[in-house]
Amino acid sequence: MEIALERIRNCVNGDVDLSQLGLTELPPLPEGIVQLTCSFNKLTSLPKLPQSLRSLYCNYNQLTSLPTLPPFLDYLHCHLNQLTSLPTLPPSLLTLLCHTNKLTSLPELPSTLEILRCGNNQLTILPTLPFTMFTITCYCNPLTALPTLPLELEELSCHTCTLTILPLLPSSLRKLNCLGNPLETLPELPSMLEQV
Repeated sequence: MEIALERIRNCVNGDVDLSQLGLTELPPLPEGIVQLTCSFNKLTSLPKLPQSLRSLYCNYNQLTSLPTLPPFLDYLHCHLNQLTSLPTLPPSLLTLLCHTNKLTSLPELPSTLEILRCGNNQLTILPTLPFTMFTITCYCNPLTALPTLPLELEELSCHTCTLTILPLLPSSLRKLNCLGNPLETLPELPSMLEQV
């Protein structure tokens, strides 16, 4: 814990790295922290997060829940934990990496979201996808259908689900992985597609 406190005291430009310290809990986090990295620890929960936080990297822990997220958070990397749900997502969020957890549903996705990686969970449905998204990976979930895909989507990885049909594929799509699904038919493939 002493190393963590020292790193918080000596942080530069609001960037605090508490990763790989074997921590089971974090000390109180002061305002002014902009980026917090606490990956590769043994954390089961996080303390109250500073309102100044823009990036949170808490992957590779044992987290079962997350606290209320700061209003201006842009990046949330919470993959490889034991999360069963996520809190309300802030309206500024650009990237959400929540794959390899125990999620059964996702909250409403903010209209700013560009990247969603939610594979290897227990999701049976995805929420409405924002039109700003260009990457979606939702593989290894018991999904039976996908919502309407964003028009600017470039990458879709939905392999090893239980999909029997895919929605209309946007013309911007460059990468598609839908192997391991009982698909009865494929929609028209976009001409820009480089990898299937």
